[in-house]
Amino acid sequence: MHTDKIEWKNTSKSLILSLLMLVSALTAGLESFEKPSTLLEEEIQADWNQRNHQPETDIDTWNLTNSTSNFDVGDIVYVEIDSFDLTINNSYSLDWSLDNGSQTGSFSWTAYNSSSSEDVNLSGLSAGTHCISAELFDTSNNSSLYFDFTCFTVNSASTGYVAIMMGNNVFNYGANVYVDFDLWDLTVNDAYYLTWSLDNGSQAGSFSWTAANTWGAEQLNLSGLSPGYQCLEATLYHSTSNSSLSSDSACFTINAAPPPQVVVYVPTSSTGYNPGSTVYVDIDSYNLNISDAYSLDWSLNNGSQTGSFSWTANSSSNYEYLTFSGLSSGNYCLDAFLFDSNNNSLDSDYDCFTIGAQLPPELIVHVSNYYYSSASTVYVGFENNNLTVNDAYSIDWSLNNGSQTGSFSWTANFNYIYQNVAFNGLSTGYYCLDAVLFDSNNTSIASDSDCFTISPPLPPSVTVYTGSSQYAVGSVVPVTFSSYSLVINNSYSLDWSLDNGSQTG
Repeated sequence: MHTDKIEWKNTSKSLILSLLMLVSALTAGLESFEKPSTLLEEEIQADWNQRNHQPETDIDTWNLTNSTSNFDVGDIVYVEIDSFDLTINNSYSLDWSLDNGSQTGSFSWTAYNSSSSEDVNLSGLSAGTHCISAELFDTSNNSSLYFDFTCFTVNSASTGYVAIMMGNNVFNYGANVYVDFDLWDLTVNDAYYLTWSLDNGSQAGSFSWTAANTWGAEQLNLSGLSPGYQCLEATLYHSTSNSSLSSDSACFTINAAPPPQVVVYVPTSSTGYNPGSTVYVDIDSYNLNISDAYSLDWSLNNGSQTGSFSWTANSSSNYEYLTFSGLSSGNYCLDAFLFDSNNNSLDSDYDCFTIGAQLPPELIVHVSNYYYSSASTVYVGFENNNLTVNDAYSIDWSLNNGSQTGSFSWTANFNYIYQNVAFNGLSTGYYCLDAVLFDSNNTSIASDSDCFTISPPLPPSVTVYTGSSQYAVGSVVPVTFSSYSLVINNSYSLDWSLDNGSQTG
């Protein structure tokens, strides 16, 4: 422990210069520290001691909390006073004083080694600069052997508080738990860190920052929590001193996980299905435990058709789909059974539907409007229902008893189809369109008709339009002639006259 000792040169000039620099530095930096009147003489004596290996002391300080030389209000300052080059079996004493006597103490001993170390713990120090001095005496003649001192600074205590804020204290299984750490009374520009721990470390983490304001907040999102009562703890620290400033805790409950569930759903089952229809079935599983293995068995009408699915859950739900076709008329029920990896039954469900008797094929002729103006396009639709899939069909249609005719032929991919035909250039009059549906044997199985009217065309007309009713002398007067209700492909001419012939065209 010789870090503040002066390394002496061999010449007296160097010795004197070094002593003067030391005294000057001590005087400039410690104006409030009262030194003994014989300090210069004792320093000269100490220097002589060093050169001749006579007793001397050295003082060191550090922070017991974080093992650094930085101190905050409330920290304990550890002081070590080392004496060395002692004469074995000689008696010594050492007096120390903090800030000219605010705290004092002494040690006495008989040297059994050439060095000795004494410890002092200083506590309850206020903010500011503090100096501690020590003087070594030879007890046999009460002569002063060496005087030393050192100074250190205690910083103002940093403040800060943390509170855990949660929107609720009861959460459903699988829900995310959002947590706010509210902070206040921070010291601006001081560095902080905050540690948090859930259930004694099942999850843990920290935040660190330099305070830009006296307040702040940190957010945390906890997920994947198991059911039960859980507690979250948070502690705010000052980064420089590593000292704990504030702590808080909050507890909450995660409800028990609902049991796994299976649901069977047949869409539109209440209206029934026609023979040949495709029936779609949803089998949905819920409340699964992620990473667990599951299996699902299904049965249609007590085993007329069966099947199964197996999977490892990567989410809390699973969706399976079935399709049935070619079912004959009758009532059907589909059962589903959910099992865990040990083949234990977890849940079951069913849904039922009806395949009704085959309805006869249907033909509907549909005209959008009853009245159409001359030159309109008239669209007529042919709607067919209750067809048998894969059977061949045809439609013959006739407008006004054969003025126009046509037909459609197709093989049914579905039990429903819609087709249409457009009519243009129909003259004024009343029209009816008749249609007949035939099966593959050319047997008439359905018919329908619909009627409409083509109204007479309006007589051609013309309008004259000027932009204004008043113009200044010399103005150009624009005139627009608009003609309406013209017959397409007819030829027309237009004569105009201004003021009974003053201008014509």
